[in-house]
Amino acid sequence: MTINSTNGSDKEEISAASRDDEKNKKRGADKRALFERYEKQLKNLDSELVTSDDEIALQEAFRYAKEVMGPEELVEWFISLAEPFYRSATWQVLLPMYEAVSYTHLTLPTKRIV
Repeated sequence: MTINSTNGSDKEEISAASRDDEKNKKRGADKRALFERYEKQLKNLDSELVTSDDEIALQEAFRYAKEVMGPEELVEWFISLAEPFYRSATWQVLLPMYEAVSYTHLTLPTKRIV
């Protein structure tokens, strides 16, 4: 007669996996909340009134957008928010983000038309 000692460790593994899933969900929700907080600061931004706080908000929103958005959504979102910065004297803040978006755009799967 053999005793199955793995039964307890299986439950521990499932419990640990469940805890990890919960932590990942919480992290995802936290990142989404931070993204929305920074994005909110960028709504109705006037290109003539862009401040260093706006630049920081854009950088932080972009950081979290990369984690909560898919590639196509990220590109569209960034293009729409970049306009006030592009027209202002603070367009230099966009360069690293343009590079990241360009790389993202280049790695998107393309549809082949046959």
